[in-house]
Amino acid sequence: MASIIDENQNCHPLDKVAKQIEGAFDKLVQLVLSRKISLLTELNDYRNEYDKFTADMLQTEKNLEVMKQKTADTLQTINISEIEEKLHKLTLSTTSFELDFQINSHIIEQEISKLGKIIKASELIVPNYSVMKMPVVAVGKEGSGRDEFDGPRGIAYEEGSGLIFVSDNSSIKIFTSSGEFVNDFGSNELVNPWGIALNESYIYVSDRNQCSVLKYQRFNYKFLMKTGQEGSGKGEFHFPMQIAVRTDGCLFIPENKNSRISILDSELNFERFISHESVIKPVDIKFAKDKMFVLCYNIPEKVHQFNFTGDYLKCVIAYGGGATLFFCLDVANNILISNWTTNTILIYNQAGVLVCTIGKVGHGKGEFSRPYGIVTTSNARLIVSSNNNNYGLQIF
Repeated sequence: MASIIDENQNCHPLDKVAKQIEGAFDKLVQLVLSRKISLLTELNDYRNEYDKFTADMLQTEKNLEVMKQKTADTLQTINISEIEEKLHKLTLSTTSFELDFQINSHIIEQEISKLGKIIKASELIVPNYSVMKMPVVAVGKEGSGRDEFDGPRGIAYEEGSGLIFVSDNSSIKIFTSSGEFVNDFGSNELVNPWGIALNESYIYVSDRNQCSVLKYQRFNYKFLMKTGQEGSGKGEFHFPMQIAVRTDGCLFIPENKNSRISILDSELNFERFISHESVIKPVDIKFAKDKMFVLCYNIPEKVHQFNFTGDYLKCVIAYGGGATLFFCLDVANNILISNWTTNTILIYNQAGVLVCTIGKVGHGKGEFSRPYGIVTTSNARLIVSSNNNNYGLQIF
């Protein structure tokens, strides 16, 4: 694995993190190789046992057939029933073994899949923010056309396809990672789409003006259902912002005006609230392992940390650097905040230390006019949306 940090550069705050990732990856490779040998040995044992069962069955069937072909006088002196009983038992044993093998094969396949995901995760690269001065892609001029922006907000990134989903006024627009317009959807149902969350089957969108959450089919963008209205009751929202979907399909919706987080299941049924004295005007939520990070649009703006049951853990960042409505976590759990007062992207480590800034006010490449949605990718890219009349979507 290539070193992330150039040895010729001065020591960077992320050097230590990079070394930790490389060391952890090396250990993981050894564990995977060890498990590979174990799985292959186990599979070979299954193969030998299965072959033995099969050979015994074939031989017994041949013996039985030979005996049945003998003369009637000979058959009277031979106990065929014993052979038939043996064959019956072998058949049952083989059937049981095949079922057991199928179950264990499925378990092994699941384990291999998990190992693959672990390896893929370990190959994620920490972005080198110090070199992010100019975007590699800058697209999306101001306008109301399908491939133009009239107020881009939330962003979601699909790792497998590299597609970028951007909430714009009255629709969700989709671009490739090279900036090419692909499609849009939701114009018949959406008024002011804000947050976007993806899982394997569905796309969820929060609409701030309608105080609702909408659900779409993942593969064809078909509208499926909608829930919510303005209010403070169960299943009601007041300014739902950037939403997040957990691995179990549950949706977490920060309500800015209600100062709480609503949790829905994958079918948009209300489950419960998370309320805490520290959660004041929440606007964005992100997950990292078993932790939940909540950005609150208050003075000073803060990022709080909770566990999934809603227990408050700590305040990670408290800063007075200006208004912000979106943030994200990179693979090293550094916290990136899009600040639309200073028109910059702020990068903090989890100790709350500012380690880098990106951008400045303006309408050119590498400049922002109110940056909003922000996301990092597995190939160390940074994607930002902003009310920039030249480039509403920039990829660094």
